[in-house]
Amino acid sequence: MLVGEIEPAVEELEAAVDLNPNFALGQYSLAFGLGFGNDSARGFDHLVKARRLSPYDPMTYAFFAMRAALHGLHGEPEQAVEWARRALLQPNVHYHIQAIAAWCHQTAGQHERAQNYVARLQEMRPGYSRADFFRAFPFCPEKRALIDTALAELGI
Repeated sequence: MLVGEIEPAVEELEAAVDLNPNFALGQYSLAFGLGFGNDSARGFDHLVKARRLSPYDPMTYAFFAMRAALHGLHGEPEQAVEWARRALLQPNVHYHIQAIAAWCHQTAGQHERAQNYVARLQEMRPGYSRADFFRAFPFCPEKRALIDTALAELGI
């Protein structure tokens, strides 16, 4: 999936959760993969399942951040910023989550908060760029355009 072969990865992840529907990380990973493509709305159900299966998972920040991204990509900016906020309150938050919070807040019209997340991101990972973001999150061109615009507006 991380080398850009999203469809085959999603097929394999679907097979994994079919074999073991109680695999929380598998449910999250499937949502993650679905989020990059044109069938991203299906990812919401898998994120809910992952959270239900593992409510204290060390990857909870990622579950919440992906939900923020999906809301942002589906034109629900208020929900996107709320889930981004929740993601950032979790332990072990990765620097990419600051970038997700930044673009979610930017697309919601909350430029000052978005800039605060960019400042934190640059403290955590100096020199972070849009290329870094899209290397980790290979969204399809339609979704990528929205995120790329928001990150560019923020100087990333």
